[in-house]
Amino acid sequence: MSAPWPAAPRPAAVSPDDWSDWTWQMRHRVRTAADLAAWVEPSKDECAAIEALAARFRFVITPYYASLMDRDDPECPIRRQVVPRGAELDDPHGVADPLDEVAHSPDRRARRCAARPGGGSGTRGRSRPSATRSRA
Repeated sequence: MSAPWPAAPRPAAVSPDDWSDWTWQMRHRVRTAADLAAWVEPSKDECAAIEALAARFRFVITPYYASLMDRDDPECPIRRQVVPRGAELDDPHGVADPLDEVAHSPDRRARRCAARPGGGSGTRGRSRPSATRSRA
């Protein structure tokens, strides 16, 4: 049976069954700069950005994805996609919806949900119209 994704360098301490198990991957996600150091040599800037990012977002990378990064190259394209840098946090043009997906959504509920404080589901706490109609 073939692997569900391309082979990636697997740590010797991890069994092949665990490595290909998505639940194991989720349980062992990289969440801190210290965790990241097991996979790559994070720069001081990357470590500081990860710590600063924790106040606004969750930083998580699966071990599989972390294994694809070049350990010694901070310019590795895969690493650049998932490991934050200080300059990204200081972006004065950063916006909540940089691709303007809400405005271009064909679903009006997406626009309504994004406009509400706290976002969330536009139907939360509401009953379905069909559930409130009386049956005659």
